[in-house]
Amino acid sequence: MICSMLFTLVAFLVAGYFVSVARGREAKILLESVDNNTIYELNQDILEKISQLQAPIRVVAAIGSARVGKSTTLNLISHIWSGKNENSAVEEIFKTGHSYGTVTRNVWAHIIKLDGDESIVLLDVEGTDLGDDRVTDRLSMFTAIMSSALNLFTLNIVGNGDIDFLYRIARLSNLVFENK
Repeated sequence: MICSMLFTLVAFLVAGYFVSVARGREAKILLESVDNNTIYELNQDILEKISQLQAPIRVVAAIGSARVGKSTTLNLISHIWSGKNENSAVEEIFKTGHSYGTVTRNVWAHIIKLDGDESIVLLDVEGTDLGDDRVTDRLSMFTAIMSSALNLFTLNIVGNGDIDFLYRIARLSNLVFENK
């Protein structure tokens, strides 16, 4: 347990150092909870940019609890897939914080155009343990359904809330894609 916590702390410090060194093109909000209840708004500018991308398009998403490294990891993925020099600083595409306070709210997107026609869309969503569970669940479910590669982030162990969420997303996926 102590070893796991120490490893997590070291990983955050190393990633935090690299991410804090440079400031890149920031991600844009894709889906926003307007009333923190039932009304959501999609960013039409980002949807337009995504619609102009040529296939194949990979959509990589990170969901999970707040302050577990989703945004930091997506910044590192962006750095690697953008073909940046390994000695260059990792750009902060998705905002990260230097405290335990939450940074990401709603769903954010960043587009990476690779050589050739392939593109990657990275999606970052607010933590599943923030505020109104209905809103964060809906934002995370949207993110999961839109993704072709979903990454679940947890602290130390996968908790009951994570398992419940995965069950609900599996059921939702079954309902959405049934008979397709």
